[in-house]
Amino acid sequence: MAGSEASDVIEPQTSDPSPLVLATETLWREPAHLPTLEPMKAVVLLVERYLSDLDLLDDEGLLHDGRRGRNAAYVYDLTLWDGSAAAKCFLGVSMNTLVHKNRLHAGSRLLVRRFALGSNDKRIDVGRFLVLRDVRVTLGEDYPRLPGKSRERFPWAGGREPSPEPLFSHRQCYLSLWCAEDHYGDRWQDVTSAEVVPLKVPRRILLAQLEVQHRGLARNFPPLVVRVINRSRLRHYGRPEKQNSWPFQVYLEVADSSARASVVLWNSFCAEWFRSFEPGCTLLLSEYTVKPSYLCRTRPAPYALRVLPLCMDIDIGLDAHNPSSIVRIIDPSLGNWNLPSLQYNFIRRASLTALQVDYTCDVAGLVTFVGRPERIRKKDDPEEFWVYRWVWAKDGSSNEPFILQIFSTSQPDVHACLKPMTILVCTQMRVSRSHHGGSFIAPYLTTSNESQLFVSGFHRDKVYRHEQVMKELTTWTSTLDEEDLIAECRVGGYYTYPPLPPTLSQFQITHSGFLALVTSVTKAGLVLTSTKVLGDVLASLHYREQRRVVVQATIAAILYCSNLEEHQDMEPVSEVVCASFNSSDQPGPSVCRDTSNQVEERSQTDNRRCHPAHGKSQQRNENAFPGAAKGSPSSRRHPLHLYNLRQRKQKESCRGTRLNKTSTSHTRSSSHKANDAASSRLSSPSSSVPLPFVTVTDHGPLVEVVTRQPSWRDMSLTTAQVDIRLPIKASWASALPFGFSPQNADVLTSLNGLHPSSWERLAANSMQGPSLPRRAEPTDGYIFSLFGLSQKIVLEALFPSCVCCDVHSTRSDGPPNPVTRALAYGSGLCSITNSEVIQSTAQLKGCHLVCVLELYCPGADNVEVVLNRAYPVTEKSNSDSATEPSTSSPFPGSTSVV
Repeated sequence: MAGSEASDVIEPQTSDPSPLVLATETLWREPAHLPTLEPMKAVVLLVERYLSDLDLLDDEGLLHDGRRGRNAAYVYDLTLWDGSAAAKCFLGVSMNTLVHKNRLHAGSRLLVRRFALGSNDKRIDVGRFLVLRDVRVTLGEDYPRLPGKSRERFPWAGGREPSPEPLFSHRQCYLSLWCAEDHYGDRWQDVTSAEVVPLKVPRRILLAQLEVQHRGLARNFPPLVVRVINRSRLRHYGRPEKQNSWPFQVYLEVADSSARASVVLWNSFCAEWFRSFEPGCTLLLSEYTVKPSYLCRTRPAPYALRVLPLCMDIDIGLDAHNPSSIVRIIDPSLGNWNLPSLQYNFIRRASLTALQVDYTCDVAGLVTFVGRPERIRKKDDPEEFWVYRWVWAKDGSSNEPFILQIFSTSQPDVHACLKPMTILVCTQMRVSRSHHGGSFIAPYLTTSNESQLFVSGFHRDKVYRHEQVMKELTTWTSTLDEEDLIAECRVGGYYTYPPLPPTLSQFQITHSGFLALVTSVTKAGLVLTSTKVLGDVLASLHYREQRRVVVQATIAAILYCSNLEEHQDMEPVSEVVCASFNSSDQPGPSVCRDTSNQVEERSQTDNRRCHPAHGKSQQRNENAFPGAAKGSPSSRRHPLHLYNLRQRKQKESCRGTRLNKTSTSHTRSSSHKANDAASSRLSSPSSSVPLPFVTVTDHGPLVEVVTRQPSWRDMSLTTAQVDIRLPIKASWASALPFGFSPQNADVLTSLNGLHPSSWERLAANSMQGPSLPRRAEPTDGYIFSLFGLSQKIVLEALFPSCVCCDVHSTRSDGPPNPVTRALAYGSGLCSITNSEVIQSTAQLKGCHLVCVLELYCPGADNVEVVLNRAYPVTEKSNSDSATEPSTSSPFPGSTSVV
C-alpha cells in the first residue's frame, strides 16, 4: 500500500528547499517573521471563491488593507505550487481586483512578496494559514511548471492536505468562480441511480390529500411518491452578515395522479441531491415538512399537465436537519404508482413569428453559432453577476435560426459542451420580442428559471427523443453537407440582440431606464452617461462584464483597420513590460526585465498594423485612404489610469533622454526621432497633425508618443486640448468571431468560455502559435474617435464593417448617405468603398450625436468599446420633447434632446 501511494506523488521539480514549506514552518514557529521572508515564485493551481465572514475578517484587520475592503462580499483562497510542495493560502482582500479582472487566475505565475499570519478560531481543521498580502502576476520564465492534468497526489506544505472547506469563514462550501447559479466542488455529489429493489409503501398519501389534511396530521407526514416534472436553477441566498453554512435553495415541480405541487430543497440537501433530481425521475419522500407556499415566484408552464390541479397553498420542504428528510430515487416500473409522464411543447422555427410574448415552449436545433459568455451585474448584489450567451440553432423548417439567450441553468457540465454542430434541446423557453415604433419585431427565446439544456452526449434515455420534432431534426441533419455547415459556423465575437431602433425618438421610448449607470437624465427620459465619468466606468468593469452606456459626442476621426487582430493594444499580464518613469520623472531602478527586446518586438509588430496593403479587397486597396501612414506605430497601453496631456508637454526633454538610453538599433533610433518630432508638433498650438494617442503605466507615461494617421479627421479639432484618451487598453480582436472546425472544437470551447478555477482544465488553453484557431472573415473594421462635448476627452470605439451572425441586413430604405445609414442600423460599411466612406463622413463634421456604446472586458484591463448606434441631435432651446426629423440632418428621425 505504501508503495502504491508513493508512486502517485508528484516528484519535486527542483532540489532546492521548498519556499512554501519554509513559509509554513515559519507560520507555526515564528509567525512574527513571516513579513521578512524572501519573495517566492509560484504558480496558481486553484482560485476558489466564497462568501466572506465579516466577523472573522474584522478580527484579523484584513478589511483595512484596501479602500474597498469593508465592502468585499466575497473572498478568495489560492492553492499555490512552488515546484516541490503546494499550500492553500488566503488572498488579501485588497487584491481581490486581480481576480475580478481575471489578471490572477489558475495557471498564473505569481511573485509573492509578502506573507502574513491568518487564523480561524471557529474551525479546528483550519487553525493557522498563510495570507498573501502582496503579490504580482508576471510572465517570468524561471517559474515552476504546472502539475499534470490528472489529479495526482502531491506533497503539501505542512505535511497534510488542507481542509476542502474555506479557510477564512465558517461556510462549508465554495461558490462557482464566475456565477453563483452553478455548483462547484466535490461536495456536490454525482447523479444517483434509481433503486431497482421492489418497494412497498404503506400509508402513502396523495398530494391533493396532503394539501387538505396537512394541518390535522402529525409532524411525521405519510410518505409521498411523486415524479419530478421541472427543476429550477440553484439560488444562492447567502449574505456576509448571515450565518448559514450552505445558503442554497432549489425548487422542484412534482406531480402524482391527483395534483401538482412544489418541493423546496434547502441548504446542504441541495449539494447531496440536486444533480440527481432530474426531470422525469421518481421520488419516494418521507420526513418532509409542509409550510405555506411562497407565492411571489415564477412557475413553469405545465403544458398538458394543466389538467391536474396545482397545490397553491403548500410547499413541501426537504432539509438535512429539523427533521432530516429521507429521499429515495426509485424505479417507477416496480410499483403501480400511476404517475403522469413528462410533457413537452416543441415548436418549429417557422411558427415562432406567430407566437405571443412570454409564450413558453421547448425548442431543438442544430447549433451554428455560440456566442461568448457575458456577465451583467445583479441589482441587489453588485459583486454578483448573471451570465448568459447568445446561441443560434436551426431546425430546417426555416432559413432563419432560433436566436436563444441562454442564462445559467445550473448545468455547468452541459454548458461546457455547448459548441457548433451539436444538437441542442432547450426546455421551458419564453418568447421575447423587441418593440420598435409600435410594432413587435425580432423574435427570440430566453431561458426561464426552470429551463434545462441538453446537448449531444446528454440525450441518452431522455423522453423527448421520441418526439416527432426530434425525429424530423435527425432526418434533416443527415441531409446537410458537412463542409458547408462548417463554413457557416461561428464561435464568440461581438454580438448584440435584439437590434436597436434606427431613430433616437424610438430609442428614447423603448430604452429609457434600461441602462445600468445613471449619471444624467434628460427631460425626455433618456439615461445618459457623462464622458467625465466614463473612465471610471471602464475601470470598474469585471472579467467578461458587458455594459451598455449612452454618451453625447461628435466624430473627430475615423481609422480603417484591414486586420483588427493585428491592431491590438491588449496587454496579456498585469506587470508592465516596457520602460517607464518613476514619480520623480527620472529613470527608476524598477524597469522591467528584457525591456529593450520588448520594445523592439513591439516596434516590429506595430509596423505591420493598419497597413493599406492589408485591405480586405482589391477594390478597397485601390481606394486606400490618402495620407494613411504605412507602418504607423500603435502604442501598447496599460492600466486604466488617466493622464493629462498638459503635464506631458513639460516632460518631453526627459522622455527624449530616456529614448536615447534605450536605443539599440538604427531602426529604433529613427522611430524615436519621429516620436520626438511628433511631440514637438503636439506642443505647437497651430499643429495640424492627427490627434495624439498617449498611454500610461502604473509608474507613469510610456516612452513613446505615438500618432496614427486616421482615414478621415475633423481638422478643426486636432488642436483641442485633450485631457483624457479612452480606453487606455483597447481590445479590438475580441470583437471578431472564430471560425469553427471539428479539430479545434475543444480549443474553441475553452477559449470562448469562462476561465476555469482549476489548473486541470487548462490543457486546451495552453495551445499557442499556429495551433490557435483563426478569426473568421471579415477581420476589418472602423475605429471612430469620438469627442466629448467639452472636447477634453476622446474615446475610441470600434464600428465593425460587417456584423457576423446577423440575420438582419442593412436597410435600403434609410438615408442616402451610406455612413449615416450604417450608424443608424448598426452595420453596412462593408458594402461601400473607402472613398465613399471619407466623402460621407465629411458631412458629419461637428454633428452632435447620441452614441450607444457596448462595453465589454475580455480580461485584465483590456476593454472592448463598440459603437452600436449613433443618433443625431437637433438642439432646440424651446423644445422639451421629440420633434419631427430635421430636413438638414443626414440621419433619419433626428430628434432634440434638451
